[in-house]
Amino acid sequence: MNIFTIVMDIKIPLVGQWYTIYQTNWPNSNDGDAFVNPEGQVGVSDTGYSLYSLIPGEWYRLVISVNLGVHYDYYLDGQLLHNGGPQGFDGRFSLYPANDANQVLFFADNDGDDNPLDVAMLGLFDRDLSAEEIESMGGYGHEFESPPSTYMTPFLQTPTPNSIYICWHSDGSTESKVEYGLTEELGQISTGSYHTFSESLGKNGKPVTGYRLLL
Repeated sequence: MNIFTIVMDIKIPLVGQWYTIYQTNWPNSNDGDAFVNPEGQVGVSDTGYSLYSLIPGEWYRLVISVNLGVHYDYYLDGQLLHNGGPQGFDGRFSLYPANDANQVLFFADNDGDDNPLDVAMLGLFDRDLSAEEIESMGGYGHEFESPPSTYMTPFLQTPTPNSIYICWHSDGSTESKVEYGLTEELGQISTGSYHTFSESLGKNGKPVTGYRLLL
């Protein structure tokens, strides 16, 4: 299953340890696929972690809305918490096996990163709930700054009398297609290439923060 939504009400007792949200590998033989890390941030290495940290002892409504190849988004108390990128179709975050079993484990991890936490509600939808639907579900009233936009306005580059490059960045799709023309109906389509960036910095297996780059 590549399209689904997970909804849960959770409360962590303290920071300084890991909590697993869910695990797509039903034999539980590898790492979980969404966590609350020791700093209270929600996510996993492949999607990145939220800027906001959960406060111990307080309830939150966590929603993960998934349409793999299009979006993988975390919401908290009805608000967008973190953009996780499109992620791979039939990849790590798919509910498998693919023979319609679609099994999933909650709060399970293979190597002890599944410390106890309080859970008041758990739901699994077979579609990706929209931002409006998730907002209508509400939560526990926490407010935080929205994550920075990952969208970049297209820009034009290297014009010639008969060609031009059009470049943009998006976490919503790897499709590289431009429609153009001399009328409002356009009528012409050109396809191009793309490159997927998914890199992280780490030391001794742990993410590095506060680093500087010289370009």
